[in-house]
Amino acid sequence: MSDLEEQKPGVSRRTVAKAMAWSVPAVALAVPAPAYAASPRCVPTISFEGCRCPGQSSPEFDFEYFVRFCAVLPEGCGTGDVVIEGIFANTGDNPPLVPVGFSFPVSVPADGCTETVFQLGSTNSSVNVLVDVQGFADLVEAKMPVQSCPECEGETTP
Repeated sequence: MSDLEEQKPGVSRRTVAKAMAWSVPAVALAVPAPAYAASPRCVPTISFEGCRCPGQSSPEFDFEYFVRFCAVLPEGCGTGDVVIEGIFANTGDNPPLVPVGFSFPVSVPADGCTETVFQLGSTNSSVNVLVDVQGFADLVEAKMPVQSCPECEGETTP
């Protein structure tokens, strides 16, 4: 087309052809999505080995826990560590449990437990918690222990 030719209003056939050429790869990429969405998710089972102190047994927190973090991955989901980013009470406005003497994230061996016993403080007595696990979109539900700790009566564990 020369500069002297009159411009016609509307969309040219060439523009439509270019747009169609770009849309073909997008359609091709969208086809596998339902198969991926239907595949099983690798959401770990999180548990805690340990104990909790009764309410008001600490000057700093209403409730304290002394726990080892444990994780189990579903079959076929690999063997790497599960990384815990945080733990939250599963009630009210989901207040976080406060790490004492450590900070998140914590790596937990898949299909195992940490060797370290961790201390957590809480303002909430709920034993139902939500665990933020790195690499997973959803929070994982778990239960904190309810049995009483020997640490509640004296020195806390590091």
